[in-house]
Amino acid sequence: MNNKKETSIVNKIFVYSIMILLIAYVISMIFTLGWGFLTSFKHRNEFTWNKNWLGLPTLDPAVRFNSREEVFHFANFKRIVEDYHFVEEGCKTEFYGPNGEVIRHVAQGGFLGVILNTFIYTVVGSFLHAFVPAITAYAVAKFKNPVGSFLTGAALFAMTTPIVGSQPSMLSMLRGLGVYDTF
Repeated sequence: MNNKKETSIVNKIFVYSIMILLIAYVISMIFTLGWGFLTSFKHRNEFTWNKNWLGLPTLDPAVRFNSREEVFHFANFKRIVEDYHFVEEGCKTEFYGPNGEVIRHVAQGGFLGVILNTFIYTVVGSFLHAFVPAITAYAVAKFKNPVGSFLTGAALFAMTTPIVGSQPSMLSMLRGLGVYDTF
């Protein structure tokens, strides 16, 4: 006797087609990261003079601007660390806080400040965006009380209500509270 459950042909076709789509998606993500990494080795003028927008770095010494120095010596990465400075152009970032005081954006740090800011937003922010809902979901599922029912209803309402167009009002609220562009 064979106790193993037989899967239908339609189910196998569905599973294999999903696998192919996911493999294509992963390949596109890996390709995008690899292309971005190779583009980081290009000479800064290679985009405009050689019209090499999507290609690999040009290593031909006969070409006016080539990437030989950048590729073999990581000159672009060295230049970023050494010559980095934050320049704010074009707009004056000044607005009024809740008590009428003037709040200005002050560019601080340098390259290490940018790395720290990136770390805080990516690692700490991602952790908090995963941890807080998980703890809340555990508490709502484990303990039956009116607060849990309210949180479940609020989550369902937030997931089903379209919020298109709420960004300007949210920015106005954050500026009014004085927490816009701050940690």
